[in-house]
Amino acid sequence: MRDETLTLLDETLTGNEPLREAYAAIDAVLQACIADWDACEAAREARQQEDWWELGTAIVVIIALGVMYVKAPEIFNWLLKTLWPEPAENSGATDKPTGEAPCPPSDQQTPLRRIRRIRRPAQSPPPESPLSPPSSDNPLPHL
Repeated sequence: MRDETLTLLDETLTGNEPLREAYAAIDAVLQACIADWDACEAAREARQQEDWWELGTAIVVIIALGVMYVKAPEIFNWLLKTLWPEPAENSGATDKPTGEAPCPPSDQQTPLRRIRRIRRPAQSPPPESPLSPPSSDNPLPHL
């Protein structure tokens, strides 16, 4: 960069210019070099930004393909059910277990079980506590 700047200054300055014109020429050469450096820096940052975008896109594509690979059977079944639903006559109750016992045919009667009742002996009334309220047939003694 230094050699480029010195070469430009050698081409611009002859040595016969007044000092003021020499400073203006040096300033113009330096401004041109700085503009070139800024343009190169902007181009480098743009390439770096493009590289980041490409890397991000590649990562997203890899993740999407991984999810599709893992979920492919579920997605495929969902598409089949959505696009080609089963006809009503093929979707009988025999395909899906309900968890309940099957009902017997209506022409057969199920035997009824007899319920046995247990008789308990009659209980005597609980004893009266000494602090119970007086009743009409058992008044408290007067003290």
